[in-house]
Amino acid sequence: MRIRVVSTDTGHWPGRRRAAIRALVFPVLVCVPQYGLVLLLVDVLWSVADPDARTLHDRLAGTRVVRDLL
Repeated sequence: MRIRVVSTDTGHWPGRRRAAIRALVFPVLVCVPQYGLVLLLVDVLWSVADPDARTLHDRLAGTRVVRDLL
């Protein structure tokens, strides 16, 4: 798909801590009983409304997804 996750600060690999936060926040939000579906919908709608097209879990982790053209 030619996409990768980078740190918003450096533009390079986000590091283990940020990658772990990004990888864990999304499943934890979705698995919350009774609210998981609502939180998933909020996360998706957030990315649509955000000027940088970043999801909530990207914002919390300080990461962003970039497209590699090559």
